[in-house]
Amino acid sequence: LTLADEQNGTVTAVAIGPQRLDDHLRLALSMGAQRCIRVWDSAFIGGDNVANARLVERLMEILQPEYFMTGNRLLDSGADPVPVLASAKLGIPYVAAALKVESTEGKVRVLRKCDRGAQQLVETSTPCTLLFADGCCEARYPDQVMLMVALAKGIETWGVAELGLPYSELGGFGSVLGKDRCSFPRANPQRIVTPDATLPAFERIL
Repeated sequence: LTLADEQNGTVTAVAIGPQRLDDHLRLALSMGAQRCIRVWDSAFIGGDNVANARLVERLMEILQPEYFMTGNRLLDSGADPVPVLASAKLGIPYVAAALKVESTEGKVRVLRKCDRGAQQLVETSTPCTLLFADGCCEARYPDQVMLMVALAKGIETWGVAELGLPYSELGGFGSVLGKDRCSFPRANPQRIVTPDATLPAFERIL
């Protein structure tokens, strides 16, 4: 949002998931996003990283963003390879663990976090994918008026038809990793030691 304000650009917020994510998208609208899209279909269920990356890749093909920005990690499962796979498939450069970004004359300079607290300044071109590290910027809070305005705005809903993807590339059908049957591990049997009756009583106790 800050970068869009500096360059007089527009922001499109995209969420992939069920209807409960509409509240998050309306929060993005209240903070300055011009367009919000929620993408969901039951066909997306059961997909692995490859199938999910195909979905993100198609979104990037349709929207053609100059900057594709997302978080560096997921709250529930940690590192997320999906944006990286989608960017690699499209031949778009990406920068992980970004802390700060500056854009001048078509070039993007990104300060990224490295191991052991180190930082690295890299330069890339647009379009590009930026995966931001946690706590990289100050939080922006909307005011009450913008929240009420956002409640009145509609949110676009996209499904398989809008994406133009075959079902064979989505969800469980498009997964590379197969789903095997799962079962609980076998409980450790209780071991009962029976002393040798032919030994003397003293040795049986030991």
